[in-house]
Amino acid sequence: MVKKTPKDPHGKRGSEEHYRSLFAELPDAVLIHDADGVILEANESMARRLEVPREALVGRNLAEFVASANVDAIAANVAKAMAGQPQVFETTYLSASGKAIPAEVREQPIAWGAGHALLSVSRDISDRKRAEAALRESEARYRRITEGLTDYQYTVRVENGRAVETVQSPACAVVTGYTAEEFAADPYLWFRMVVPEDREPVRTRVQQVLAGTEIPPIEHRILRKDGETRWVNDTTILRKDADGKLLSYDGVVKDITDRKQAELERETTVKLLRLLNTDNNSHELIKTVLVFLKDWSGYEAVGIRLRDGDDYPYFEVQGFSEEFAQLENQLCTRDLHGQVVRDSVGNPVLECMCGNILCGRFDPSKPFFTANGSFWSNCTTELLASTTDADRQTRTRNRCNGEGYESVALIALRSGGTVFGLIQLNDHRKGMFTPALISLVERLADNIAQALAERLARKALRESEERLRQMQKMDAIGQLAGGVAHDFNNQLTAVLGYAELLVHRLDDSNLKRYASNIYTAAQRSADLTRKLLAFARKGQYQSIPVDMHHVIAEAVEMLQHSIDKRIRVEQLLRAQPTVVTGDPSQLVNALLNLGLNARDAMPDGGTLTFETQIVNLDAEFCNRHPHELQPGHFFLLAVTDTGYGMSDEVKQHLFEPFFTTKPIGKGTGMGLLAQVASP
Repeated sequence: MVKKTPKDPHGKRGSEEHYRSLFAELPDAVLIHDADGVILEANESMARRLEVPREALVGRNLAEFVASANVDAIAANVAKAMAGQPQVFETTYLSASGKAIPAEVREQPIAWGAGHALLSVSRDISDRKRAEAALRESEARYRRITEGLTDYQYTVRVENGRAVETVQSPACAVVTGYTAEEFAADPYLWFRMVVPEDREPVRTRVQQVLAGTEIPPIEHRILRKDGETRWVNDTTILRKDADGKLLSYDGVVKDITDRKQAELERETTVKLLRLLNTDNNSHELIKTVLVFLKDWSGYEAVGIRLRDGDDYPYFEVQGFSEEFAQLENQLCTRDLHGQVVRDSVGNPVLECMCGNILCGRFDPSKPFFTANGSFWSNCTTELLASTTDADRQTRTRNRCNGEGYESVALIALRSGGTVFGLIQLNDHRKGMFTPALISLVERLADNIAQALAERLARKALRESEERLRQMQKMDAIGQLAGGVAHDFNNQLTAVLGYAELLVHRLDDSNLKRYASNIYTAAQRSADLTRKLLAFARKGQYQSIPVDMHHVIAEAVEMLQHSIDKRIRVEQLLRAQPTVVTGDPSQLVNALLNLGLNARDAMPDGGTLTFETQIVNLDAEFCNRHPHELQPGHFFLLAVTDTGYGMSDEVKQHLFEPFFTTKPIGKGTGMGLLAQVASP
């Protein structure tokens, strides 16, 4: 016998009316939908949220008003709720105008008519979402701030003169690498991370603080968790009770590594500049600098290579064995006949990593090269094992590693963008370099390179000046000899003529012999005068194509290292083409002579200008000047200065060979330049 279930006295309409009256006035948005998401009923709050009249919602599917990304998740929640498991979840509704409304939804099954449906109550959580977003942004901003901090705080609680608890701020991880939790788990971590050499003063300071003594900040080094050494400044503030008893003290630890490195660089640079400004010759200067670098850095061996012809031999070494320096002295690759091997453009092929640095062969993407073209390694054994010759840009000899040098650095020496040498730093110990230290050595090397380049340029200028003076002397002697020989030759012509007549007309044998001797002696004198004239006109100068702008650049480079820094050198080079026929060394010497005379004319500074242009000389101009010029285009080089100039009287003697207004021992001035520049 089947027991019949009593009929619902209200029926389907009764249940609908019951729920409709129940949620009609609720402030929350409410709707009823079936298992397929079809909306059966909604209240006014939901209608306003979705911007659709309540009557128009009935019969539509819930998926129409939900962000597409949430449809699958809602379907899963609906299935669970229909199975009798009330659900609470978050979703995003979309209104008719496209507005997104984040909501927290609660769904549970209810009786609806003859079956079941889901009652869905949702609450707008826009304000909460905005608050959460603001909180996340605030937390992210706080993380960014704390991650960028170089300070952290700590508090030490004190009982009976003893530290009983220490609390570190989260920023301690930024400075030390250790978290606040790690400090809390290890009460003596703060002391153990102090480098051994600095522990005693730190210990003394803590004892003074615990005794209630106000003390100034202390600076010391710590060893970070990652092994890096950092400088810190530790400042403490004591907190005492009314009786003066120490209750606790607060501390602020600030990372001052950058400041310390800047101080070290400044002090080192000042010391180095003092050495570089001494009056020692180049060899003594380099030796002094290498001793300084070795003592300052603590490296076992240092050396410097400088260009000498095609090669870059060691100019000076400190700490390297004599055998090592001899074996590594030459870098040029040589063939079976001992000749220097050259590349396709004629440059010598330099071996090993030193050759890389000197030739500018480097790949800054590799960790052992720097962007400035230096090389460094803290373990040459690992470098050789993990890289190929292609990685290293060259075939390495491996002699540094063979001698047991693990830490090796090669720093280029440059002048005007050209590498003319390098500094080498070697040590048998591993890990002697850091990127910051290599950068510092590169900056020191720039100072060394500038000083060496200036000294070498001054030396080259002195040698050039000496050659010019010697040439001027010889030219003057030649001019004098030529003048004397010419006049003397005129006299000899008469002597030779009359002696020859006497030889032919005299009958007396003794007199004829005397006349013959006179003729022979005069002939020998004539030969001597011809030799003097040949000397005066010998002109052993080159006559080759010369780029005048290169000549000017060479002269200016030497002048800039020898003239007063208050003298500004300008180059107004407008000539095209720039090639003439002449002797490049004589032209450089001529420009140096002009530049040095301009220097002497501007004791308080001024402007020295080298100007070029192509000019057209017409017949009228050529006729006005006493040179053998033909009308046409010429290369004009003008050298001007803002010195005190020359009087009209001096100008009258400007190109006389032995005329000068300079004191004794100060040069010959412009006079002898005529012998270089005359056409």
